[in-house]
Amino acid sequence: MDLRLAGKTTLITGGSQGIGRATAEIMAAEGCNLIIVARNAENLSAVKSAIARKGDVRVDTVIADLSDSKIVDRLARDYPDVDILVNNAGAIPGGSLLQVDETTWRKAWDLKVFGYINMCRAFYARMKERQRGVIINVVGNAADTHDAEYICGVTGNAALAAFSQSLGSVSAKDGIRVVAVSPGPVATERLVGILKKKALDRTGNADNWQDLLKPLPFARGATAERLVPRLRFSPPAIPATQADRCLPSMLECPREPPLREGEKRQMPHLTTDDGVKLYYEETGKGIPIVFIHEFAGDCRSYEPQVRHFSKYYRCITFNARGYPPSDVPKRSDQYSQERARDDIRSVIDELKIDKAHIVGLSMGGFAALHFGFTYPNRARSLTIAGCGYGAAPNERAKFAEEAEASARRFEELTLAKAAAGYALGPTRVQFQNKDPRGWREFADQLADHSTEGSALTMRGVQKRRPSLFDLVDKMKTIRVPTLIMTGDEDWPCLDAGILMKRNIPTAALVVLANSGHTINLEEPAAFNMHLSDLLQAADAGAWPARDPRAMAGSILGK
Repeated sequence: MDLRLAGKTTLITGGSQGIGRATAEIMAAEGCNLIIVARNAENLSAVKSAIARKGDVRVDTVIADLSDSKIVDRLARDYPDVDILVNNAGAIPGGSLLQVDETTWRKAWDLKVFGYINMCRAFYARMKERQRGVIINVVGNAADTHDAEYICGVTGNAALAAFSQSLGSVSAKDGIRVVAVSPGPVATERLVGILKKKALDRTGNADNWQDLLKPLPFARGATAERLVPRLRFSPPAIPATQADRCLPSMLECPREPPLREGEKRQMPHLTTDDGVKLYYEETGKGIPIVFIHEFAGDCRSYEPQVRHFSKYYRCITFNARGYPPSDVPKRSDQYSQERARDDIRSVIDELKIDKAHIVGLSMGGFAALHFGFTYPNRARSLTIAGCGYGAAPNERAKFAEEAEASARRFEELTLAKAAAGYALGPTRVQFQNKDPRGWREFADQLADHSTEGSALTMRGVQKRRPSLFDLVDKMKTIRVPTLIMTGDEDWPCLDAGILMKRNIPTAALVVLANSGHTINLEEPAAFNMHLSDLLQAADAGAWPARDPRAMAGSILGK
């Protein structure tokens, strides 16, 4: 998996064996330059030699005991430009409260607990100056096990999990992602030693240690080599399993209190710069993502994305003007492509957001594109999905006629009756065939929309928006990370997708197989995966710009 980390600098503590060594090897394979810190010189030499045989990255090794805060400070001075910090050093001994004396307890915590905290403090300050960085604290799942025979480790891990969650809840404003990763039992030498002691205490025979793993899935611990590839960068790709779990709860969505009998939830609205009230929903904490819906959708259309990403990000959805419970302005001049663009700005202004990831589908994709070249300093990234209806120069008149005909149909039949036909367009039947229940929900939600608002939006935004082919010069000015997505049976969007890919220097193009227009609902897992890749790379500063040589006129080169 290429995470585009080539050239990044990763510092790994406890990197000479076990999870730390496996992490070093994986990050080296991604092209990262490494700083590996450990106490054992022989093991450090061995891992450096192993990495050197496999690739061509810089590997610095540092023999250090990180329980000494002065050494931590010196490490930060010597290596101020670390992009990714992986805290993994520390071996807390097993034993009950009466078995672990104060000296042993303090010594263990000086390395793992205070060592992690001191490393975070030292490197966070430098990452904050650059407004970029990732800190991964490999904690361990003992915080959740409440194992009295590992009480020192249980308490230490619980403290580090809480520390990481607390720091991570505010670090996004500094451009830093802080993650606590809590793997379950991983078959390292240290774990085997702990299990042998437990087996000896319980059964009188240390050789019975493997019996203690039988309650686990597959009756075994994980291996560092299998765990670390899933841990490479950040939590969105790591499912919560018993064998290797991630703890990103600092980014989980807050729970609203239950309503009392007869009480109604007050709907949140914000006001645009031209006085229109927009309904919005906000879920989760962290770096903000703003989702902009398509013509046939509303904020409910992004439910599969909000459920997934609100664990790690601050997810904001809103209903466009003309879509209740947002206002439905009466004048046609209050609906336009420029107004749809500026409504995104109003949303992030009202929510006190400086920059956000902007994700739009179809009508929302057009708005995201226009936002990107008009307000480039307000976007962390752009996702432009299903964008292209009416864009082809030879289809402009036809699209305008169909848009007007649709608006008249809405007015004549009401949208409640016209929705069924609109939801069965040639690029939406794919959704119906794959997921009849999901399509039915989509069609029913469309039927709930305002007839007046839909007609005004169709005429003011859809019918009158400029062709993408007239925006080429503006596309070329976009420098933020950009992801273009389309279904391979979303016919009006295929050529448009290639047009944007050719002309936006930072654009990547994804075409989803056997898919139509409503790809975030039709293929939510694939949509979320590609979006997650963009968000992670963009936040890390690792999203590439196109090499100009890729646009050479020749086919085969010189």
